[in-house]
Amino acid sequence: VDIDATAVMGDVRIILPPGLYADVDGLAIMGEFTDRTTGTAGNFVAPAIRVRGTAFMGAVRVETRLPNENALAAWKRRRLGS
Repeated sequence: VDIDATAVMGDVRIILPPGLYADVDGLAIMGEFTDRTTGTAGNFVAPAIRVRGTAFMGAVRVETRLPNENALAAWKRRRLGS
């Protein structure tokens, strides 16, 4: 699955379920392009997600969230490593 994400003075947030591998690559000009996924490249059962794009004075964020997990709980899970 290929996703082309472009953010111009705004945000694009792509939320993936656990177990998916995301290949994230993009250009950030006065912005950010971040990969916060937890999938591994060795998982050949699930499809690979390719995210490409540009962030100009904005942000493109790709992250993994558990079912029914809010943004704060996801942030805590990433910080605590559990």
